[in-house]
Amino acid sequence: MNFTKKVLIFSFLLFLVCGSFLFFSKIVKAEGKNLIFSEEYVFSGNGFHLDIYEDILVYEGDWNYLNLFNINTKENVETSIKGYRPQIYGDNVAYNGWNETTEKTTINLYNIKTKKNIEIDNYYNSDYGSWIYGQYVVWADESSNNRKVYLYNINTKEKQAIHNTTGAHNVRPVVYGDKVVWYDAYTFIYDILDKTITKLEDGDTHFNNFVSHLEIYDDRVVGDGASNNDNDINIFVRDLKNGEEFRITHN
Repeated sequence: MNFTKKVLIFSFLLFLVCGSFLFFSKIVKAEGKNLIFSEEYVFSGNGFHLDIYEDILVYEGDWNYLNLFNINTKENVETSIKGYRPQIYGDNVAYNGWNETTEKTTINLYNIKTKKNIEIDNYYNSDYGSWIYGQYVVWADESSNNRKVYLYNINTKEKQAIHNTTGAHNVRPVVYGDKVVWYDAYTFIYDILDKTITKLEDGDTHFNNFVSHLEIYDDRVVGDGASNNDNDINIFVRDLKNGEEFRITHN
C-alpha cells in the first residue's frame, strides 16, 4: 500500500466517523490519478478510533471491545480485548488498556494470528495512545515524575526511553521506518539505528510554533505550524535528506 492510498483511506474513514456512532463507511483507494470508492460497509453500534492496514480495519466497538473488519470477506470479529485508540500494522495491534492493579493506562500489543495479548508498559497520557510501524511501537509517558518518549522493539522485546520531555506539551511521537518524530517545544527526530536525536531549531523550521500534529513518511515530515513572522497556522513539509522545507497551505 503506498502513502497516497493509505492517507486517503484513513482520512475518509475519520471523516465519516466523527460522531458517536459508526453507521457506515466507505473505503477510497487511489490508483494512478483515479479515486475508486468501494461499496458501503454497514456497522452497528459504536465505532471509535479507526485504523487500517491493507484489508483489515480495527476500531473500538461497543463497550470498548476491539473489533477487526476484513474488507474483502466483509467479516467483522469482536475480540475479547477491551482497548482504546488501536493502531494496526501487519498482524499486530497496539492499543491502550487499563491495569486495575496499578490504576494506570497501559500500552498493549495484540497479535491477530496468535491471539496473544501482552502488556508492554503502563504510563499516563490522557490525550494520545501509541503508534506502531513495522517492529516498533512508540508512545509518550506524561507522568509528572517520568516524562519520557519510549520505543519498544517487538522482535527483541526491548523497551527504551529515548528522550526526556518538558511536560509543557502533550507529546505524540510517531514512527516510520527507522525514524521517530515528535514535538515538544521543538521538533525532534530520533534515528533508531544511529541512536541520535536531531533538534530543529527556530531558524531551521516552521514547525516550532503552534504545532499540534506531526506525521512522517519515508524521508518527509509533515505537520502544522506557524512561522516566526506570523501566527497563521499552515501545513508544512520537510525533506529530511536535504533539509528543505516548504509550505503547502496559505492561510
